Amino acid sequence: MTEMNGYVVPCLPSEHGSLITALGDFSARCGDCGATYPGNFVLDPEAPPPFAWAREPRNSLCSCDPRWPQLMVMFHGQWYIGYPGSEGEIVVNGAEEGAWCRQCGADFLDEMVIDLDDKSHLVDSERGKVVASTAYTEVWQDARALALTPAQVASPLARRPYDLRHATVSLWLNAGVPAPDVAERAGHGVDVLLRAYAKCLDGQQEIANKRIEDALA
Repeated sequence: MTEMNGYVVPCLPSEHGSLITALGDFSARCGDCGATYPGNFVLDPEAPPPFAWAREPRNSLCSCDPRWPQLMVMFHGQWYIGYPGSEGEIVVNGAEEGAWCRQCGADFLDEMVIDLDDKSHLVDSERGKVVASTAYTEVWQDARALALTPAQVASPLARRPYDLRHATVSLWLNAGVPAPDVAERAGHGVDVLLRAYAKCLDGQQEIANKRIEDALA
């Protein structure tokens, strides 16, 4: 456990450091005997934090065995595979570059070595080259023809993969998910969200009136 402004917060041993504990220069101790813990630790993600900021960024605990088998990181506009460590041709800070475990998705917050020769994560074309954007479009159109009726294929329904994003946001809004929550999930501001998806909210007046009546009853 560690202390934050007088609050005792549960924490767990970790293979790497924590942004929260490093920035706050916190130290951990055993909850039973009080001995100082010498290694790295992170805040327990299952314990409610005493402050809104006292929360680890997403999931920073790898659940793989062995830990951190492969890391993924975006470097200079391209995805690379890497491994924990500080000895190699290219060493980056995982926390700054947004590295994560390729298997379980846990965020890696320590130094890592980028493997420039490992291309196993890349998908090549039949000729061994980069897959062109037009190839995705061709596959998508073939999939639409197999999954939809002829009338649906001729309609704008899911004409582009990006249309699924619009459908998802519209579904969330019509299901009654609060606009601020939908905006956060979609990466919009609330004002942009309501302007772009105002049409999908039409016809909701009766539902809103019913909710107001129920609240006043």
